[in-house]
Amino acid sequence: FMQRNEKDINDVLLKESRFNFNLEKDTLIRVQLFKTQKLEHIMTINMHHIISDGWSQVVLFNELMMTYYELVNDLDVTLKFLPIQYKDYANWHNDILQTDKVDLFKKYWNTKFAVLPPKVDLTAFQKRKPQMSFRGKVKRYKLDDKYFLGFKVLAQKTQTTMFSVVLTYFKVLLYKYSGQKDITIGTSVAGRNHPDLESQIGFYVNTIPVRNTINSENNFSQQLHEL
Repeated sequence: FMQRNEKDINDVLLKESRFNFNLEKDTLIRVQLFKTQKLEHIMTINMHHIISDGWSQVVLFNELMMTYYELVNDLDVTLKFLPIQYKDYANWHNDILQTDKVDLFKKYWNTKFAVLPPKVDLTAFQKRKPQMSFRGKVKRYKLDDKYFLGFKVLAQKTQTTMFSVVLTYFKVLLYKYSGQKDITIGTSVAGRNHPDLESQIGFYVNTIPVRNTINSENNFSQQLHEL
């Protein structure tokens, strides 16, 4: 607990954002509380990705806010008991790796990518460098409500998810600009397939490649169901 002014806090936040965790020595979650005024405070929470993911952040902040509300209102803290811990999930996962299921998983992915898909060749305003650097930029674009509603209605009509609709739309867009039909896009999955994992804090997320072929004779709904 430290009393700081705004500049000091900004300096601390910048320093925290650049902090390099030592996985052998450091505590992998760092929490600091700063007093800015008599009744105002700022809390910083810095967690290493190895013990957390996006879902975990929601769990943490929801429980933090709920507990704070209960304490300031002199109520009993009602955090739910967790039937399992991350170590239980890790043991279960390691047990799976010792079974024949692993061979089935390997067979599926090796068959799916026996022949690697070509890189999507998009026309760019800048020439690509000969050596890939993996440096990129984030472009944020907010859809008008009418388009968002259209996606939502389409997902309901086709009994699919909003994610599937947007991913199909993106793949069709890449096909339009590149002319390539065999398109693979990497995406993250939550990895919480059991209800007992929904309230856990830990690194459950995984990344999978989604590969399918665009059929120019299909309409959008048909292409969506082939995803």
